Amino acid sequence: MKKRFISENRWRKTMRNPAKPLISFFFAILLTALPFTDPGQTAHSAEHSGTLAVLNFDTDGGAKDLGVVISEIIRSEIASLADLPFIVVDRVMLDRVMKEHELAMTGVVDNAGASKMGKVLFADHLVVGKILSLGKEIRINARIIETNTAAIKKEATETVYTRDDLSGAARAVAYRLFGKTYSYRKTVLPGGAVEEIPAAAKPPASNPLNGSYTSIYTDGRGIHRGGTIHLTVTGDRVTGYTIEDIGRAEMTGILSDGRIIGYYRGKYGYGNFTFRLVEGGKYLDGDYYQVSNGAHGDWLASRDSSFTMPKELFSGKWPRGSRCLSRWSGDAYWYPATVDDVKDGLYHVNYDDGDAEWRLEKHIRELRLKRGDRVFGNWQGKGRYYRGVIGDIKGEKLFIQYDDGDQEWTTAAKIRLMLEQ
Repeated sequence: MKKRFISENRWRKTMRNPAKPLISFFFAILLTALPFTDPGQTAHSAEHSGTLAVLNFDTDGGAKDLGVVISEIIRSEIASLADLPFIVVDRVMLDRVMKEHELAMTGVVDNAGASKMGKVLFADHLVVGKILSLGKEIRINARIIETNTAAIKKEATETVYTRDDLSGAARAVAYRLFGKTYSYRKTVLPGGAVEEIPAAAKPPASNPLNGSYTSIYTDGRGIHRGGTIHLTVTGDRVTGYTIEDIGRAEMTGILSDGRIIGYYRGKYGYGNFTFRLVEGGKYLDGDYYQVSNGAHGDWLASRDSSFTMPKELFSGKWPRGSRCLSRWSGDAYWYPATVDDVKDGLYHVNYDDGDAEWRLEKHIRELRLKRGDRVFGNWQGKGRYYRGVIGDIKGEKLFIQYDDGDQEWTTAAKIRLMLEQ
């Protein structure tokens, strides 16, 4: 049977020559990884009951820059919710899929569109929405669509009267879509009045996060010294700015459950950021997505005058020669790889298909595949990936049973996985 064209396309990972790390810190090497497991062993499974993608929200009434910003905050919030039966499609992965298939990234999706996008993304559910700007009012409307039936499973709406409250509003919408509640302090209410709504877990008035951080960031070229991040936390609201070589950007976000999620805007562009607090906020472990040009990567910061890597983010557990899964920065899929160098808190990984790059430890996992794991196979090595499950394992050989009925023996070099980050 010939493969159907509707299956997912493969984007060839571009070979890069990453810049050498600009920072120095070393830790001891601890553990090794095993390549495969027997059927009875515990393995890292890629199986979940569903996949969910958050599309760019449509905009109306002058909020043109907010569609991607708000949708990405909602995506990050959904991905952080516990006990959800979904893998949430990564933003980078979503962008590449949509561009490859020349599909619109906005959230206006009819029944036929939902079905098509579901097939392209292998997504069982889509989150779509719209942002309305009516005078001083900014309203976020969102809904979950089941792609197989095009049925609307849940809807949520939130209204604010200043952009400063958008991060909290986006989080409230994400929670409501899954039957949860989140309350936040609104800055402005109708008529200009200010009223405080009790937050679910409000930090103390004097917050240890207040002050400056030294940062580093990664992109397709490697790891680089960043600028200074200055944060001010009031209740659950976070404001501040970052000063980089390319200019200053204002930052607005929401703090809850040990994370800061928000967006930044400067003359050079705008985008989203997410930080996880490490060691009580001494370090920030995060990422960014610059909506204005598609740049993305890790964004880390520390209180020290020069950046130092926290032990929590680098244990040295992957020595040279370790077989692993690594999350390729170009498309956010996980590919089989081998660690060939460890330096400055980073791992240099050689992917089985020939590419290589430096990665943080959080982007590396043990390569332990078992029968029944869901993977994407490079059908006959022709450059297109299709979804299936591992039916058998013999040494380095994998038997893939594809969703459309085809099957083949292949190798780890010709598969990739979609895993939770």
